[in-house]
Amino acid sequence: MKINIKLSLSLISALFLLAGCGGEAGLGPAQFGNSVRQNIAAQVVNPDGAEEDGSLTYNGERSALAQKHYTMDTVEKAKAPKTSTVAGGGGGK
Repeated sequence: MKINIKLSLSLISALFLLAGCGGEAGLGPAQFGNSVRQNIAAQVVNPDGAEEDGSLTYNGERSALAQKHYTMDTVEKAKAPKTSTVAGGGGGK
């Protein structure tokens, strides 16, 4: 009886081990891991980088005016967001 149990356990374990040997050499289909590679590529800065089309242009007069409004606290205040109201009425007596 003990020999049969040992034999069946060894056959089952051999089947599990051999199940991993089938298929292609890779871990899955050809597109396996594409999402990870795409996310990495989206987060990596291109070391060559594109050349600047042109430098940013600043207007000194506008900057001075903006700074003056900021220091004198005369900037335009943000408007409060509008909220919606829902009204309902009962039709019963």
